[in-house]
Amino acid sequence: MKKIKIIILFMFVLCVTFSSAIEAITILKKADNLPYSYEKKVSMLKKLGFEYCVEQDKFSENSFWFFHITHKLQLRNNNHSFFYIENNDGFMQFKNFIKAHTQSNFMPRFYTCLDLYDSKEYHDEIERIVKKYCKDCQ
Repeated sequence: MKKIKIIILFMFVLCVTFSSAIEAITILKKADNLPYSYEKKVSMLKKLGFEYCVEQDKFSENSFWFFHITHKLQLRNNNHSFFYIENNDGFMQFKNFIKAHTQSNFMPRFYTCLDLYDSKEYHDEIERIVKKYCKDCQ
């Protein structure tokens, strides 16, 4: 009897969790339509880079939001995705770019990341990435 109660509880938790994820995906699909324009892709990748800059060690590539944003960005070039996990060259280089521009700064990380976000060099790097990996962008 105890096992049955545990199984029922587990199924209930699973159903609630799964239905919440489906509901979140449905809401996001309505609020955040595809396809993204070139400008929207640049803006979103800049924000994702800013999030990585601020969080670095706590940044999760397994989070729902990371999955959602990377799916919406659609940065693929010749079947090679910028965010492809096994061949992480593109995103790994991007993270290394951010680390290289923030490590030697004596300011708190948040302010350093804001400076990076506003810099022309960061914006140029984001545009280079979007142009390289976006098959439908100009």
